Amino acid sequence: MQGEADRFGSKNELFLVQGIATVLYAGLVVLALFPQAHNMPTTLIEENKEEKWKLSAQFIRVVNLVVSSIFFSLTITSVNNALVGMEDQDPWPLFVLLGVLGVAIVIYWAKLAKK
Repeated sequence: MQGEADRFGSKNELFLVQGIATVLYAGLVVLALFPQAHNMPTTLIEENKEEKWKLSAQFIRVVNLVVSSIFFSLTITSVNNALVGMEDQDPWPLFVLLGVLGVAIVIYWAKLAKK
């Protein structure tokens, strides 16, 4: 992708990104505390509900880690580019983290779908 930026944001916008990341982190932490509220791909029965709830809470914690890593990567890349004076960002860290998120979703969904 080539092109020129329409505008460059202020330094204060990095605080906005961190605020969004903090709210998402806190929300996912709270969501992991209540696995009973999660949607499951299978019907829960007494024999497997505790195991499925643990697995679901673990999945939310993994998603939280990856989402936090995405925001951290975006912030570090933005700061480094501003310090060095680069105008474009290297997209590969974002693609790797999104790939990790996709793999985690498939793995945990498959584990949760098992009877």
